[in-house]
Amino acid sequence: MSSDENLIVDAAARIFGDLVSPSLINEAEAGIWPSELWAMLEESGLTLAWGNETLGGAGIEVVDGFSLLREAGRHSVPVPLAETMLASWLLGHAGVQYPAGPMTVAPTKINSNIILGPDGILSGTVRDIPFARVTEYIAVLADSEAGKVVALVKTSDCVLREKQSIAGEPSDEVSFDGVKPVNIEPAPYGLDEQAL
Repeated sequence: MSSDENLIVDAAARIFGDLVSPSLINEAEAGIWPSELWAMLEESGLTLAWGNETLGGAGIEVVDGFSLLREAGRHSVPVPLAETMLASWLLGHAGVQYPAGPMTVAPTKINSNIILGPDGILSGTVRDIPFARVTEYIAVLADSEAGKVVALVKTSDCVLREKQSIAGEPSDEVSFDGVKPVNIEPAPYGLDEQAL
């Protein structure tokens, strides 16, 4: 374990130990957002752990991020930490500035297609988007006439159909039809849906 990894995991363990309790987990499962926990994770920089440092992320190695997520799993952390970290990784590779708040990513399946039209409007519906209903933004990998693009989308601009994963966590169907992204940048070479 590297010294950076130790610091990250130790900081995360302290936050999770102090704030994640059975009652907080039960409240989150009942739909109550754990705002104090999320604020602490954002303040500590853990939500953007995989994010590009030049854009405000922590820029930690992917392997160190997985150690952080193992610790989150050990404490049953009821927020989209992994999803926000992955969204920051995707946005950072395209040079898209990170918004505040929880994020998720789309698509999550290889055969799902989200299309960016020449008018800058998205179309497509994808299933199994983790925690979509509790996020503020979705980092989207979409197809366009010019190739793959990374788009930042406000979740409130989409139409959601709430569903659950086998673990009982939010895993929603999201329609991007008619949605204009907040920001769009070309995806870096080699970044495609198989990378997610």
